[in-house]
Amino acid sequence: MTREMTNAPLPAPPPPAYDNYSLPQLQAVISSTQAEIEVLQKALGLVSVEIGRRFATPLLESMKSKDARSTTIEGPDGFKFKGSVGKTVSWDSDALQKLAAEMDWEKAQHYFKINAVAEAVFKSIEPGEFKNEITLARTTKDGQLKIEMIAPKNDDA
Repeated sequence: MTREMTNAPLPAPPPPAYDNYSLPQLQAVISSTQAEIEVLQKALGLVSVEIGRRFATPLLESMKSKDARSTTIEGPDGFKFKGSVGKTVSWDSDALQKLAAEMDWEKAQHYFKINAVAEAVFKSIEPGEFKNEITLARTTKDGQLKIEMIAPKNDDA
């Protein structure tokens, strides 16, 4: 089995004596380290794409069947995959201004900040208490699917 196929951490190299390095040598270390980081970030990106290719559809289907924004599914070899989708909320300022104009000032101050409604306040509005009207001014957008791979638990530990 190759190192790439294990979860074993790479051994740490001995620390170089940077205190004896000249500034050009330190700059060279910075440049080479940044180049190594870029290579590793690209490799991580490719691994993430492959995990997404394999597990995005089943994760999204599981979330849809549960009407949930996150879920965990079983994968092969004891691995689990946790997926979550965030959301952003935006508001129609004109619709909110019309709603605020139709209520007394104290009530408007309770529900609204300028051209927006705090999500906690929106969720606290009781059905029938203009919830339908305010919902028409609200737009939600799903964020990107985030996938976390969870290694099987090692019973030897």
